[in-house]
Amino acid sequence: MDLRLVPFKHFVSYHHYGTGDDKVSGGVSIIVNRNVAQSEITLSSPLQVIAVRVTLHVPITICSIYLPPSLSLNLRELDDLVAQLPSPYILLGDFNGHHSFWGSSDDNTRGKLIADFIYDNDLRIFNDESPTYFCSKNQTFSHLDLTISSPSLFQDFSWSVHDDLCHSDHYPVILRNDGPSPVDRPQRWKLSKANWPLFEALCISSFSQDDLDVAEDPMEIFTTILQDISGQAIRKTSTAPKRFNKPWFNEDCKTALKERNRALRLIERSPTADNMASFRIARAKARRTIRQAKRSSWQEYVSRINSRTSSKSVWDRIRRIKDLG
Repeated sequence: MDLRLVPFKHFVSYHHYGTGDDKVSGGVSIIVNRNVAQSEITLSSPLQVIAVRVTLHVPITICSIYLPPSLSLNLRELDDLVAQLPSPYILLGDFNGHHSFWGSSDDNTRGKLIADFIYDNDLRIFNDESPTYFCSKNQTFSHLDLTISSPSLFQDFSWSVHDDLCHSDHYPVILRNDGPSPVDRPQRWKLSKANWPLFEALCISSFSQDDLDVAEDPMEIFTTILQDISGQAIRKTSTAPKRFNKPWFNEDCKTALKERNRALRLIERSPTADNMASFRIARAKARRTIRQAKRSSWQEYVSRINSRTSSKSVWDRIRRIKDLG
């Protein structure tokens, strides 16, 4: 799927794809909330990488990388890449390397090269030896996705792996900022729901020309009073991120996902052929159940649309069914 064609409302997308000449699959993307100060970093590298400078609790460079298994990687390419990244930075992605340093049972050439790169540049790795990849064909778990950072950031984040594959063969990796979150939505005045009679009355009773005339800074006094009046007469929007319920998610979906996740946990404990077969059946059932729930939810909603239904309501429903699937 080409993410350049997918709209992410309230987010800015950055993408880089491999060229067609080298027949490299994959690609990398970074998607950042518009409320976060950000700027793309221009990189000169033969690797599939994209980097963005964002301001969280401190300015941080986030670099996403994909190293295909077939790529002939050398240490100089990685060294040249990090030399272009403003510090401090986080480098994360699918490295396709095996090394005991991050939990693999064996060390391969790619893994040894990446380990040398981490040591030589005095970097830190967040991985806690949890597997990040599941190969259904071989019924094996691997540690392919790495999260590496400058030393100054190592104590600022907590790293974990999601317990659900989410219809992929890679587990989502979660890097959580332990500091204050900067991405709360900015508050806005709800002017359409303002109590204007109260606003007018407070303005009449609160503003005094004499007070403004003798004030050292009349504009500051005026602004302070106006903000206080507005806070009493006009409501504000919430700072919390807006969340939507999945209109199609019913008890059947919940049960099917539980059965799929239970089958996956069983494979982790005992990767036998029977357990693998059970997982494939549970995964297929979950996909089928979710597709049917979405279809039924949409059909039910469409049957209720009439001439009085607003276009906003229709598009909100479409977005909730599409984006939250």
